Amino acid sequence: MRLKKFLQRRRSIGRIGKKPVEFRQLAPNMVTSGNLLCGIFSLMLVLHGRIIPAAWMIFFAVIFDGFDGKVARMLGGGSQFGLEFDSLADLVSFGVAPSILLYQVFVRELYLAGAVSSCFFALCVALRLARFNIVHVPGPFQGLPCPAGGLFAASFILAGLNLPSWVMALIQVCTGLLMISSIPYANMKK
Repeated sequence: MRLKKFLQRRRSIGRIGKKPVEFRQLAPNMVTSGNLLCGIFSLMLVLHGRIIPAAWMIFFAVIFDGFDGKVARMLGGGSQFGLEFDSLADLVSFGVAPSILLYQVFVRELYLAGAVSSCFFALCVALRLARFNIVHVPGPFQGLPCPAGGLFAASFILAGLNLPSWVMALIQVCTGLLMISSIPYANMKK
């Protein structure tokens, strides 16, 4: 009897002041979850030595990332939560996953220099995303967008290129610098 009253009171407390989440707000975040899951799967695949599928997961994350904004605009369900969630998913999928992938395949033999170049790439993605969320101006993107940077990094694996370690480390650093630069890049959303 006491348990029944407790559960009834608990259910009524949960309803006070809470609105159900609408589909138009939920749908874009579900698509963003696909982006994040692709990044996590990529990391797991790298841990198991499945390099090519790990690179493909980054490619699929780009597809999800392209659709989440479209779904939000189409349904009118964009939110501050969605913006932050998208940035966190992008950090994993286009920062951490590509840097670990390239570290494992190309620059691991450089020891500290390889670790630094991979960490620098991921750090630049984080900085790029933070700047985008704070200083979002209409028109072209300032700096290389993170999905393009992450896909560019993964494309070396998908293309089957066998580059020297120092060249790949340099490419990682240069790509990171392009992401945090102020060079304008076309906004493909329009």
